[in-house]
Amino acid sequence: MGELIEGFLFYMVVLSPAVVGIPLQIRATKKSQRLDKFFAINCILASGVQIVVIISYVYYVANKGGQQAEAVGWLLVAYVLFSIVIIGLNTLMVLVTHFITKWILKNRANKVT
Repeated sequence: MGELIEGFLFYMVVLSPAVVGIPLQIRATKKSQRLDKFFAINCILASGVQIVVIISYVYYVANKGGQQAEAVGWLLVAYVLFSIVIIGLNTLMVLVTHFITKWILKNRANKVT
């Protein structure tokens, strides 16, 4: 059971921004075609959820003990050092989702008329 939880947390470190940010931005783009406060909220949520998952992963592996705890601690250090890059990538993901959704909505409107 421990490996299942550890594996889930490990994959959620990478997938959590997409799981949170993409659906929220699709919904926000359908409501408003502009980049407004919902864009900023989605970027903050995507990065915030990823930070929580990383801290949960590090805490879980560190309490489990063993040689892996030090390596996971370095993962947290690397995240802090590269956090501006990761937050930038999360923002880019949400921005690309906005433009793709906007393009799809525009194509659907053109097919109807």
